[in-house]
Amino acid sequence: MDPKQSELSEGAKDASAKDGGAEGAEDRRSVTEIRHDIQRTRADLDRTVDALGKKLQPSRIAWEARRRVEPELREAGRTLGKKAKRHPGALVAVGAALAGLLLARKVRRRRKKKGSVRPATPPGPARAPPARRSGSRP
Repeated sequence: MDPKQSELSEGAKDASAKDGGAEGAEDRRSVTEIRHDIQRTRADLDRTVDALGKKLQPSRIAWEARRRVEPELREAGRTLGKKAKRHPGALVAVGAALAGLLLARKVRRRRKKKGSVRPATPPGPARAPPARRSGSRP
């Protein structure tokens, strides 16, 4: 049984013992005792909510994810480094491809910012394709 569940079942036994064990029996505790029980319950709830709040903070979740993933990323980096040493030509090709993609992206953004991006279709009325000559090949 989970420790939390055992605490809950013990609490239920305590409550049952206090009211004589019979369901629906009158509570023989004084108003002061009931108020103290309510205050204890509220304090327990406050502690539980605070603990949950700490566990669910975005910074804590990010830290936990980093702690779990970091060793795997290090191993992947080592493996990639070993492969790059064995196949330097492939590394140069990948680097050139990435540089080309980044450069194309930068140029596209710059054109878009200046408003000089050409539309996909030319403005104005659609043009008919040029007529083919009777003696020419397609």
